[in-house]
Amino acid sequence: IRKAYIFRHLSKHHCHLLSHSLRVLTRKQGEKIIEEGELSSQFFVILAGELEVSQQGRTIRTLGKFDYFGERGLLYRQPRSATVTCLSAETELLVISRTAFLQVVKNTLLQHLESRIELQQTDVQLADLQRLCIIGRGTFGVVQLVEHRSKGTRYALKCIRPSMACPKHMIENLRLEREILLELDHPFILKMVRSFKDQQCLYFLTEFVTGGELFGAIRSLGLLVREQAQFYAGSLILALEDRSIVYRDLKPENVLLDSQGFVKLIDFGCAAAKLKGLKSSLVGTPLSTPHYMAPEVILSTGYGLACDVWSFGVCLFEFVCGPLPFGNDADNPKHIFREILSSRLCFPPQFADEAGRHLLRSLLRRPLESRLSLLIFFVFFKKTANLIRIFAIFL
Repeated sequence: IRKAYIFRHLSKHHCHLLSHSLRVLTRKQGEKIIEEGELSSQFFVILAGELEVSQQGRTIRTLGKFDYFGERGLLYRQPRSATVTCLSAETELLVISRTAFLQVVKNTLLQHLESRIELQQTDVQLADLQRLCIIGRGTFGVVQLVEHRSKGTRYALKCIRPSMACPKHMIENLRLEREILLELDHPFILKMVRSFKDQQCLYFLTEFVTGGELFGAIRSLGLLVREQAQFYAGSLILALEDRSIVYRDLKPENVLLDSQGFVKLIDFGCAAAKLKGLKSSLVGTPLSTPHYMAPEVILSTGYGLACDVWSFGVCLFEFVCGPLPFGNDADNPKHIFREILSSRLCFPPQFADEAGRHLLRSLLRRPLESRLSLLIFFVFFKKTANLIRIFAIFL
């Protein structure tokens, strides 16, 4: 039960209550699990497979392993607000009755569900939002903290000036980022509520994440110990591997931390995904940040999920060693690329963990066929140490 993110902090007593009311449901491709407008009586957790969520025939997001749905109707005694249909060949779900669900939904869990439901309210209008302050600046605009005038809910509003993103590929990146974020609903990925457009700007309304950047956190903490590195690394794996996202710009600056220290992957402007049947081998101009680029991205050869394995390895090296593995003292992209393509991987003397060194070498191998995959790393990571409690819950 605790493998589901929503139940990660559930007490033994409440786990026991749920375990006696659970049943497993299997559905085939095309079959509906719930239908928009019907009465609510059950809560669902996905054990395997992929589901499509739609409203009035329009797809609004996809759900995968350990995602959940059905809470709104049970909490507020409302008809189902969407239809959920099986996308994969087969889906396996845990089904929890209304009575059992309401017995365990208390305090922090209730607050989490109410916040999630609030973020799913897509009827918010731009005029409903009061702008409070600027909380970030980027190449194409600013991010503002805004508050709903009547409900008091706080959001982040990303304001993008199309004139600043005028190259055709930049416009396409924005369109793809919007599409990916609206489809995804994952605890470790920034939740997008909706988008707006007026004569001046394109707007992305998202959840407001309060814990700052992972970039700042690792510089405040210094070198991460194994348990800390496992926590952040494992969370990033879950965000990427669960949804087959080719992110292409993985770095600590693109990871926020929420109020409890969990990661939120942001900025999908460089991303591609297999959500719409895109090919896993992608060819194009280099998009990501130089120090974190995989060799195949620099060379613009065919690349896919493996390019994120390399970037992930760079992040993990930074977590436990301090400097970047290639081009740490270089600012010129050409010099950085030369080091990534040809320099030997060297470890600082203070990093003497042989298992850690072996893992980093496996992640930072230039030949694609010998580079560790995220899925293999996922299994390997689980077995290498006694992981901290929260990591054990997720795996």
